[in-house]
Amino acid sequence: MSALRKLLAAGAFRIRHLAPGLLAGLAAAAVYTAAQTSIPLVTGSIVDQALLAHDAHALRVRVFCLVGVAAVSITARGVHQTVFTWLGERSRAELQSRLLAGLYDLPLAFFDRERSGRLLSLLNEDASTVARVSFQMLSEATLGVLQLALILGVVAARYGQAVLAALLLIPLYTVFPLVFARRMRGASRDALAATAEVTTVLQEGIQAVREVKVFGREAWAVGRLRRRLAADIARQVRLAFLRSASAFDYALYFLVAAAVYWIGGRQVLAGQLTVGKLVALVALLAYLDGPVGRLARLGADAQRVIAGAERLGRIAPAESAAAAAGGQPLLPGGHRVAFEGVTFRYEESGEPALRDVSFTIEPGQRVAIVGPSGAGKSTLVGLLARLYEPGAGRILLDGRDLRSYDAAAVRREIGFVLQETLLFAGTVEENIRFGRLDATDAEIEECAEIANAHEFIRRLPQGYASEIGERGVQLSGGQRQRIGIARILLRKPGLLVLDEAMSALDTGAERLVREALERLMEGRTTFIIAHRPSAFAGADRIFVLDRGSIAAAGRHEELLAASPVYRRLAGEEEAAERQTGERP
Repeated sequence: MSALRKLLAAGAFRIRHLAPGLLAGLAAAAVYTAAQTSIPLVTGSIVDQALLAHDAHALRVRVFCLVGVAAVSITARGVHQTVFTWLGERSRAELQSRLLAGLYDLPLAFFDRERSGRLLSLLNEDASTVARVSFQMLSEATLGVLQLALILGVVAARYGQAVLAALLLIPLYTVFPLVFARRMRGASRDALAATAEVTTVLQEGIQAVREVKVFGREAWAVGRLRRRLAADIARQVRLAFLRSASAFDYALYFLVAAAVYWIGGRQVLAGQLTVGKLVALVALLAYLDGPVGRLARLGADAQRVIAGAERLGRIAPAESAAAAAGGQPLLPGGHRVAFEGVTFRYEESGEPALRDVSFTIEPGQRVAIVGPSGAGKSTLVGLLARLYEPGAGRILLDGRDLRSYDAAAVRREIGFVLQETLLFAGTVEENIRFGRLDATDAEIEECAEIANAHEFIRRLPQGYASEIGERGVQLSGGQRQRIGIARILLRKPGLLVLDEAMSALDTGAERLVREALERLMEGRTTFIIAHRPSAFAGADRIFVLDRGSIAAAGRHEELLAASPVYRRLAGEEEAAERQTGERP
């Protein structure tokens, strides 16, 4: 239960604001229980006071009473089910929202080692199980306790010793659930894990559809899914078997029925009990199985909730985002950036990604970071955005330790233009407005014009209201980049990071994007990350990273003479240009 307590302590599973609905559901459960228990008593009265007495008027009155009580019972039951379903769904939505907010508070290193499909399964399957089943358990427990107490009270008051048989055998209903409790928890955990694996494979299969087709690996992808599905089926079947075995106590119902018939039948034969009361007793006995079964199933449901809570506990926020933020505000404008002896290694990596890196950039300067793949270029700017924290050394922003600033404020002041701009399924306008949610339509168009995007947007079927598909698949790479630049212009950051911003573009698209980037960089401190020297020929300074360390620094001509790594990169670009020029 510690995992569930962690969810509660983290504020990820709050139900206090649902108290009015909970009270309404409990009231409906009480009305339903009272009406449902009255039905056997009215039925017995029909037998004794109307049928055996041959009284037509009494028959009419009691039949109308039976219909009325049944209507109240059905209505109250419907209200109870609806209210508790609403409570479960509201709780699920709240839990999923808070867990997603908690994920955003986790360090990026967490996402480096976690698979997105697994996290999706946690937020979807496990969160739904914990929230919905918790309120389902509360609903079943409420009905079970109320019905059991009322039925046994009525039986004890009207039938005396007949209730002893039920009272003596009822505790046996809990035997099987208790015996299977530990196995149920493990089986529930395994079933949830298997479902998560299926979700992961399905997600990867959809995301990699182009790669699967290009490599002709359709059969491999389907076979991979089938293996995960086979494991999932096996674990689900095992869980179902354990549930069935734990519910074997249903057979005890027949022992209770035999005891009641024996005791009640002898009382009828002895003239101590009427036939109508025996009919009512048997009906009450049938009702008795419902609440006892509900209470017996709570053990299995509790194991499902605990198993889900244990998995969710791994991503439950340790504290709220507001509490974790803190720090000094960051004023907008150009910024002075300094790295002082910064060393960093990823959790699962043996070698440091950066080693004792030191440099200083003045406000408004354009600095290029160049080096082979794996040299640490993206790690460096990730540290600047506080996506990671240095293992040693420090980063200064305007003369103050970066960690003294509010992390969210730092990220708002940095604009990233990546190799591939991530766009959301929606309209062009919505994707640009992502840069600043309160921007006006005029501001959006102005930024699009500066980013060389307005003309192609205007030619789209519905202009800025055009849908661009998931990840912007209906646009070219250059068009996506220009929308991304417009988004950043709208944000008005003081720091820029251009991470391979033009490496995947053709010549025509690169010209338009380069013009937009030149406008974007005006007056801003800029980090340019690229493999091709031509991409940063106008940089004020170039730093050459090699194996996590700064191997050389200077301008283009200086590095050609002094840095073997830089000369190799420049030579690779020249060779690529010659090869391209020789093509027919």
